[in-house]
Amino acid sequence: MWFALLAVVAPHAEEPRPPRPSDSELLEAVIAESPRGHILSADFNDAPRDGGRIGCGLIDIDGVVEPFMTLTTWRGPPTLTVRLVGQPAPPVKPPHWSISAVVPPRIEADQDPETSRSARNQDALKRKLALMVCRDLQPPEGSVWTTELEPHPDPVRHAEVQRLAKRTTEALFGDRD
Repeated sequence: MWFALLAVVAPHAEEPRPPRPSDSELLEAVIAESPRGHILSADFNDAPRDGGRIGCGLIDIDGVVEPFMTLTTWRGPPTLTVRLVGQPAPPVKPPHWSISAVVPPRIEADQDPETSRSARNQDALKRKLALMVCRDLQPPEGSVWTTELEPHPDPVRHAEVQRLAKRTTEALFGDRD
């Protein structure tokens, strides 16, 4: 009985990890997110855990300087798998390095005001996420990096969106009032 318990509790030996992606591979992910962009500066630091790497920098997209963030993290074997009744089990990815990049997309919006507002809000959200990780980045002199969302022009729809956001936040994090 004692040995069986030890076998369950003892960690399994993990296979050696492949080399972490290089800083240039992380920059390639930034360019893949924004093919029209040209990287102006980049600074890399080791992530606080799991051997990852975080890159922060500035990118010029069509003459506008924007912040970006890129990172690599180790994705080990899943600890939880969700199966839907009657559905086959989802494929399990083997452990691997994952690369992601956050760059404001600077979408070319058409003349539709709603599409333009939505595109500006998407830029603001990506910019805010990059700046949350890369707190030392500053806009170039004379530039302003907007991180606040534009409200919906219809006050009724805006109120509905605010209620939904409040309910979602409370469901996730509890009542904050």
